[in-house]
Amino acid sequence: MRPHKWIKITIGIKESLQDLLVGQLTLIGFNGFVQEENFLNCFMAEKKWTASVKSELQSVLKRFRSEFPSVDSSYGTEIVKEENWNKTWEEQTGIVEATSKIVIKPSWKKLQKKHKNKIILHVDPKMSFGTGHHETTRLSLKLLE
Repeated sequence: MRPHKWIKITIGIKESLQDLLVGQLTLIGFNGFVQEENFLNCFMAEKKWTASVKSELQSVLKRFRSEFPSVDSSYGTEIVKEENWNKTWEEQTGIVEATSKIVIKPSWKKLQKKHKNKIILHVDPKMSFGTGHHETTRLSLKLLE
């Protein structure tokens, strides 16, 4: 089976406006998004990237820029081969010192000496839960601590 290819569109936009744009881009066929501090990466199957969709994207960006002049209406495109992004992300996740006394550790990572006297939560992270990076996780663990 031939791997799928995706079109990745990168738009310069500050984080506080990204969710507003994501909603509009979903309506024209984008179905994956990665939000960064000053960029929004949008993904669509390559076979759906047509002249009509390009035109719709330009219209959306033009309207959006008229409402929010700080948004750069230009964008870059790149072809991305499909991979198991969740697996790659999970492998890159490390040990997190969630609080001063609690550490969250994936099963495949070795503890460092500095964690010797801490409470260790062994959790294999997934996209939905388990890294300890989200503020609600940290606050909940702080409360338990």
